[in-house]
Formats: sequence, structure tokens, C-alpha cells
Amino acid sequence: MPIFQMTVQDTFRLSNGTTAFVGQVESSGNLIPPCACKIFVGEELKALLWIDGEMILEKKTSTHRAISTSQVIDLTALGLSSGGFSIRSKS
Repeated sequence: MPIFQMTVQDTFRLSNGTTAFVGQVESSGNLIPPCACKIFVGEELKALLWIDGEMILEKKTSTHRAISTSQVIDLTALGLSSGGFSIRSKS
């Protein structure tokens, strides 16, 4: 069973090269740890990804959560936009 699954609603590229994904999370834990993940569109696997862990958002009233990666990933080359896909932990 995955540690978490995120439905990505938006993606941000930060100036330090980090990519942040923001969206709704189903999780078996409180804080998402660094872990190996898979990117899916529906049930189609698009890519493997290492997540550096959860980022704490300043806006506490939001139900959105954020995870980040320092891995270079080209969403356009994968046929993805900034949202509308899911990220699931591998285990």
C-alpha cells in the first residue's frame, strides 16, 4: 500500500531548481517522508520520481499539501501539464 497518493493541481519550479507539486493528498501518515514515487495519468505510468519530502505551506487553512523534488523532470516531454496527474509512493 502506498504511503501517500497526491492528485496534483499545480506545479511550481523554484529558483533553486526544486520542483514543487501542490494538491490533495491521501496519506497513511502525518508528514510525507522522502521516498521513491511514480507519476500516473489515470492508471498509466508516466515516470519514476524521487520525492525529497513534504513542504510546509504557510496558508494553514488550505487542504492542499506540497511535496518537492530536486530531480530534474520535464513534464512537457512526458505529455503532462502543471496539474491533472497523480503521484504515488512506490511502497
